[in-house]
Amino acid sequence: MLLLLLIALGEFFSSPALPLADAATLSATKDNPQEFGKIRLFASVGWGLAMFVMGIGECAISSNCP
Repeated sequence: MLLLLLIALGEFFSSPALPLADAATLSATKDNPQEFGKIRLFASVGWGLAMFVMGIGECAISSNCP
């Protein structure tokens, strides 16, 4: 039950992170709005690559990985 509470609390506080990042990016690119798409694309690609690398790293240190 404690784990569920901690996860719910973490999600409550982390859920606005992506919309706030989008708003900050839009604000930073207000002079050149066509750059927003490129920034969002590379942010998504970077996120995906980071998760892939983190998965490999987790597998390397875990004893449950084949």
